[in-house]
Amino acid sequence: MLQAAKSKAADRLKILRFLKSQLDSAAKDKLADLTDEEVQKVLQRKIKQSLEARDKFTAGQRPELAAAEQAEIDLVSQYLPKPLSTEELKAIVDELVLSANAKTMKDFGRVMGQVMKRVGARASGADVKAAIERALSQ
Repeated sequence: MLQAAKSKAADRLKILRFLKSQLDSAAKDKLADLTDEEVQKVLQRKIKQSLEARDKFTAGQRPELAAAEQAEIDLVSQYLPKPLSTEELKAIVDELVLSANAKTMKDFGRVMGQVMKRVGARASGADVKAAIERALSQ
């Protein structure tokens, strides 16, 4: 934030201040410092909100507001770990499907929980869901 303030990057500073307030609020709700995983969840929540807003602005033919939301997404994404590639996610899902001896979609919930614990913030729930469905349907 200090660097953004010194370089007079007003948009960047506004986003960083908002993120800091969100993180402070989450820490206050928890009554303790946040873990790295909890910080990542707060950042992912912000990205999800910005993605939804960007899509609505695009549908409403407001490209300038959609571009501002995309800039927020790009900035917040810099503070998250590098996402898993499709191949890496597929390998993790295949491994956990085999270890859980999952055969049908009835085993979906059990596998989903294990995969989400393993990948954390490095893959979205939608991507994990699609990968598990693909693995269980084969």
